[in-house]
Amino acid sequence: MPNRNLILLIIFSLFIAGCSSSDGKASKNGAIPKEEPVSKYGNPKSYKVMGETYKVKETSKGYSEVGIASWYGKDFHSKRTSSGTPYNMHNYSAAHKTLPIPTYVKVTNLENGKSINVRVDDRGPFSKGRIIDLSYQAAKDLGVIAKGTAKVKVEALKPYQYLSGSKAAYGHTYTPPPIETSFSDSRGDKIEVTNENTYIPPSNQNGSYTVQLNAYSSEYNASNYQDQIRQAYSLPAEVHYDGQFYRVIVHRYNNQRDAESAAVSLKNQGLSAKTFNLQP
Repeated sequence: MPNRNLILLIIFSLFIAGCSSSDGKASKNGAIPKEEPVSKYGNPKSYKVMGETYKVKETSKGYSEVGIASWYGKDFHSKRTSSGTPYNMHNYSAAHKTLPIPTYVKVTNLENGKSINVRVDDRGPFSKGRIIDLSYQAAKDLGVIAKGTAKVKVEALKPYQYLSGSKAAYGHTYTPPPIETSFSDSRGDKIEVTNENTYIPPSNQNGSYTVQLNAYSSEYNASNYQDQIRQAYSLPAEVHYDGQFYRVIVHRYNNQRDAESAAVSLKNQGLSAKTFNLQP
């Protein structure tokens, strides 16, 4: 008769193996490619960093490039990426200057033959000559950590990502964020969005007309929402208390017309925006 403890050990091992392979996050090849909608953030038609303009590709289909890969680790762990999600150095992820977010790519280290799949969810690297910035985990698996950089081949994987057309977001029409603004990637690089069909008048910090995004009776709730707006939209949100409500506002203008123009642009981005006069 088989040893009872041995049977239990085998059953337990099979159970653990099944659980570890069902989380859908990673396999021995890294990230598992899957259909995903286009990220709400990080996909403007074009953007500018350090005087250089980059145009985001309409699709990842057909993309293949050879160049230098670098990596970023604990100094950027948990910081916001261009897509809005926190950077996790232990995930199989990467930053790319022009691929749609998200896009899955295969990265092959041409110096040792190792390859790994990663999910592009951030913008960068902006150092000259580099084509992709790998997460710590991906760089470790590819043998890039010690040297810091490596010559790699980057190839887009199916299912390909599309920003426009019938295949955009797998059946869902994608519209680039219609707000002319700027944001920072996880490295702190300032990224200026240059969408052509939007306009928000320049703010005047002394103006009494502003755009209200929300109002709260609780200062704590208002402060939390202020942080969300700053992180997700990179807007100059502030909390104004008028003796009754804590109002989360952005932009200030000398006239109501400019404030209304800004409110329309913010509404197009999905925010609940309306003009508000700070002076009673």
